[in-house]
Amino acid sequence: MTKRTLVLIETIILIFGGGLLRLVFDQFLGFRASMLVSYLLWGVVLWLVSSRVTAARRRDLARLWQLADALGVDASDLSRRTSYGAIDWQLTRPDNLQFYPADATVARLTRELEQAAANQAQTQAE
Repeated sequence: MTKRTLVLIETIILIFGGGLLRLVFDQFLGFRASMLVSYLLWGVVLWLVSSRVTAARRRDLARLWQLADALGVDASDLSRRTSYGAIDWQLTRPDNLQFYPADATVARLTRELEQAAANQAQTQAE
């Protein structure tokens, strides 16, 4: 999913969530005050949640690439293991992050690379 798509989804959630929250505050405050309070409150909540989710996704991708670099795995190798192309994987590098693959895919690849790293360490120890 691209950053543009994520921003679009967050904007839609902001509009509809703020509108629903406004209906709650409208009973206690006037129309303008409820509009201001609800959208401000909803915007802060949405920003906090999206910041944490984005930070976790960045951390997971950084771990994936740390393992991949240690094992000599590049974007084309990752693309063979998933439905994403090599260019997509190049755009997930932490220094040029422009694309977020599915969380389940990142978790699966990280597990596979951790297993490969453990096998490689065990082989070298013998």
